[in-house]
Amino acid sequence: MELVIGLAITSMMTAAGAGAFESLISHRKVIRDAAVSTERAVALREMIRAWLSTGQVQIQQGGGPRDSPRGPPLPAWATARRR
Repeated sequence: MELVIGLAITSMMTAAGAGAFESLISHRKVIRDAAVSTERAVALREMIRAWLSTGQVQIQQGGGPRDSPRGPPLPAWATARRR
């Protein structure tokens, strides 16, 4: 009888240990996947920051009037005169 009780307790402890080990393994995969997506986001943010830091703002000065042949024609509603 003691042997049966000992085997039952051992099997319950083994099942609990296996469940805990599987939980650790599955959580490790979730953490690894989260780390990969975080690293991608950091790399993208760093790349955009590098692009923006090397850029220069260019302000156009002068140029032709609004109806200049260099630019696209204005729509009819923009050139209509108000009475």
